Amino acid sequence: PLKHVLLAKGKKPKKETPAHLQLAKHLFDHSFGPKDSLHDLKNVDHKDLKPFVLVKRGELLARAIPPVEGEEGSTVTGTPIPPEKKDIVFLKPGDKCLYNHGKVLAGITGRFTLEQDVFNVSDELILENGVNYSTGHVVFPGRVHISGIVEDGFRVVAGADIHCEGVLD
Repeated sequence: PLKHVLLAKGKKPKKETPAHLQLAKHLFDHSFGPKDSLHDLKNVDHKDLKPFVLVKRGELLARAIPPVEGEEGSTVTGTPIPPEKKDIVFLKPGDKCLYNHGKVLAGITGRFTLEQDVFNVSDELILENGVNYSTGHVVFPGRVHISGIVEDGFRVVAGADIHCEGVLD
């Protein structure tokens, strides 16, 4: 018997990509602190962990990706296979974002938000469950609204008003 003999060959079609906005990768990088301490979780101060992403004014949030045409494929008999379109979520920048030469920048310093298909920057931080290990220390450049209590040992620093409905330990 013969092995590794090519009997027939087709060509897989390449999908067409429409023009869209792609979020910057650093918006999804949550860090425990210095990269050296990632392997040793005993040294992590869990009060320093943040469940939200802060961005500075002028920071890159997204880039415009130009369209890419798809390529036709073929079956093993030579019948053409038309290209399909990629499923892309078309994101829209919010009112606190600036579009400049194919880049979307933060218009203000604040918290990056992504709700359904709209991304934006908010200058208000609302903490419904108070300040504890789920939020860590809070250092925020805008207004902070806390519905629960601020537990013992946690700091809250804001660049504007702090409104706390609960107890401050």
